Amino acid sequence: MPRILLISDIHGNIEALEAVAERLKEEEFDRACCLGDFVGYGPNPNEVIEKILAMEASGIEMRHNIGNHDGAAIGKYEFVNIRNQETLARVMEEGVFASQLEIIKAYKKQETRKYIPVKADAEETLTWTIERMTDATRDFLTTRLEERIQIMEGVISVHASPRDVSFEYIRDEQSALKVFESNTMDKVKICFHAHTHFPVVWSLPAEERMSYGGSTIIMSEVSSTHDEFVKLDSSNLYLINVGSVGQPRGDDRRPTYVIYDSEKRTVQFHRVEYDSSATIQKIQEAGLSDDLVSRLLPNDVVESDEDDDDEFEG
Repeated sequence: MPRILLISDIHGNIEALEAVAERLKEEEFDRACCLGDFVGYGPNPNEVIEKILAMEASGIEMRHNIGNHDGAAIGKYEFVNIRNQETLARVMEEGVFASQLEIIKAYKKQETRKYIPVKADAEETLTWTIERMTDATRDFLTTRLEERIQIMEGVISVHASPRDVSFEYIRDEQSALKVFESNTMDKVKICFHAHTHFPVVWSLPAEERMSYGGSTIIMSEVSSTHDEFVKLDSSNLYLINVGSVGQPRGDDRRPTYVIYDSEKRTVQFHRVEYDSSATIQKIQEAGLSDDLVSRLLPNDVVESDEDDDDEFEG
């Protein structure tokens, strides 16, 4: 039975990806999944795709989910900072929306989603990225990314959530519960996801997920753990956030990757040391937001990520 490597949210940070790739030379795994957001925020979108292609050329079998930044980079939708009055006026000139609230309501429905409300740094760096993407990068993002990957029977991967593959944040027990009770988890034992940049394992006893009157009812609370090594119980259902390579958040800013051993039913989170100073220098030289620099600072000078947890995408 295979050992699966899972990585996500590289976000144009080639130094972090190279550090992970170097560590992976010591790992044994059979194939890999990258859960999306190859670009956005970081200063090296093209180099990241080149590195992924080089890893594949070296013999690593890889499949890739599409992230929200990836989708915006290829024009599936547009990142907009609607707190900026000029941006808001431009969007409203189309005559479709009459207010910020209408834009946000349309975003929250998948069928009407066109503009994605984001913070200023996300809009700025995505525009910067689009202007600099090579044809090879654009082709990779357009042709190689999948919304939902069937890793093996009962095991899937998505970028954000099986309910909303590119955008829903699973941040707490309540949001995890909504996913567990949705029909997108039918026949799914384990869903690997990312998007929040925080590694965590959410679990629920399978017997507590019951169908009644055409609806799914959850009869117990969702449990969570941040342990680096987790032995999976065959009687449980799992949502497993694999964290981020290029822009980890929280108290530990080291890049993260995960090895899932399907035979031993274990999940191991690995942290990798790297020097973020080169990435920070490139961000500064490009004239991008200082917020992007603060997110890459070493652990001993980390500031709170509370400002990331608001109604706008980040």
